[in-house]
Amino acid sequence: MELRSGMKVSRPLAHDSSNRKRARLGDAVPAADLCPHLPTELLEMIFRTLDKKSLLRIRLTCRRWREIVDRKVSLQNRFGIVFPRGLVMNRKFRPENLFPAIFALLQQNKIIRVGLWWPSFGERLTTLFIWNCEISLPTFLEMLRYTPNLSELDMRGAIYTSTDEPRTADFKLHKLHTLDVGFTARAFDVYSKIFPSLTSLIAPKRLNNTHQLESCHLIRSVQTTLEKLAIRFTPFVLDQMSSMDQLRLRTVFLSGESNNAVMLSRIQPSIEQLFVLDHSLTSAQICETGKNLPNLKKIDTTVDLDGTSTASFLANMVQLTHLRIQGVRSPSLNFCGHKTPKLRALDLKTFDLAQNCLQSYLKYCQNLRILRLESCTVHSWSEILSDELPSSLRHLTLRKIHVLENRAIFTHRTFNFENVSIGSCNVSASWIIQLVKLCPQIDYLYINETCVDDATVEEICRQARRLRVLCLHNCNITDVSVEPMVEHCSELRWLRVFPKETLSMVAYDRLRRAKNVKISYL
Repeated sequence: MELRSGMKVSRPLAHDSSNRKRARLGDAVPAADLCPHLPTELLEMIFRTLDKKSLLRIRLTCRRWREIVDRKVSLQNRFGIVFPRGLVMNRKFRPENLFPAIFALLQQNKIIRVGLWWPSFGERLTTLFIWNCEISLPTFLEMLRYTPNLSELDMRGAIYTSTDEPRTADFKLHKLHTLDVGFTARAFDVYSKIFPSLTSLIAPKRLNNTHQLESCHLIRSVQTTLEKLAIRFTPFVLDQMSSMDQLRLRTVFLSGESNNAVMLSRIQPSIEQLFVLDHSLTSAQICETGKNLPNLKKIDTTVDLDGTSTASFLANMVQLTHLRIQGVRSPSLNFCGHKTPKLRALDLKTFDLAQNCLQSYLKYCQNLRILRLESCTVHSWSEILSDELPSSLRHLTLRKIHVLENRAIFTHRTFNFENVSIGSCNVSASWIIQLVKLCPQIDYLYINETCVDDATVEEICRQARRLRVLCLHNCNITDVSVEPMVEHCSELRWLRVFPKETLSMVAYDRLRRAKNVKISYL
């Protein structure tokens, strides 16, 4: 199983320690050294070239090799442990096949006590997820006591079960920087004592008055280090934060009333990334927010333009690199000569774009790399795929685009797109082929259009010879499409198809044998 950026995950077995007949996998290792004359440094270099499965086998070959894998941080960083769901962890619990890892996930377990195996295992952990587990606060603190290197803790959905919980701890985790408490707010007062160096805090969205006060105490205790905060910004929380003179937030996930964005921007002008989660901002609110945040680089929000179509808020966001906005009730949007020269990603959803406004705006976004449009209306395709489109653009996503003049692409320039996604845009097969011809560097292509048939796929394969990932969703193709993939797409490594029955198992096996292509079903 792969989890978190390619990390190899092992699922250890568990049994009662009274069962003496079962030996742990880690103990069944021969004592002899298979290569006694090879220096340790050379073996480490060799092991780093192995894939994850081979590295696990190497660890079981001999005791010396196991010690090398267990000791070398660069090798440990490639592995994690996922414990089976439904476990009851008590003193008799002992996991099998447990190797040193930096990542561990416990999910839907009942944790009563941890045994003697935990201290040595927890000492190496840097990331710990405890999801939807029942655990008492004393047991939780005992687990943390033996995780001195922990840097990320996620308590999403954890349930504290005991009522006689101690509110003190005699240790601190100075390396812990990221804390996600999910829905659990009962131990905020303890967190403020043992996590003195937090840089990222994700708190529950709903807090009663007591928990609001405790969460503010936690924020105050780490105000010199905290940079990222997700919490429900009530008037009380904002009032408390206004007195935290050393707090300098950089990233905020904002939930609460819409006017809280303006209030927050006044007391935290250091914010660089703002995500507005559960409400929309009016044109006036987003304008003032941008004015109060001179270093704002990224904003993600829903906007209610109140009948005003001009994107006047951009005038106050000269440092913006990422803009993701969604309109309310498909409003008209006009960029009206605004320039955002540092913009790298533009994501627009549910807008009626004024004629030629997008084309004129993109002309001055010479650093743009990502363009996503969804449920938008444009006058013609030339407003998106124009001769003046920035050459820096690498990712293009078009979903549910309504084009008033749905004609062919009128341009003869080539684009530098590497990643292209087209879905439900009501385009023709010839339109898709023409776009692919204009993208010689394309290596990822996603298509969700019923117009695509076997002939279309064949022409795509002829034109996109660098294609590595091909995703075909609701396309009218048959097994005939497989042969062009084998013949023309020499670099194809991944095919994703929906529905699964679109191609036969014979076709899938043909791809696997001929190209070693991974097959998945969307």
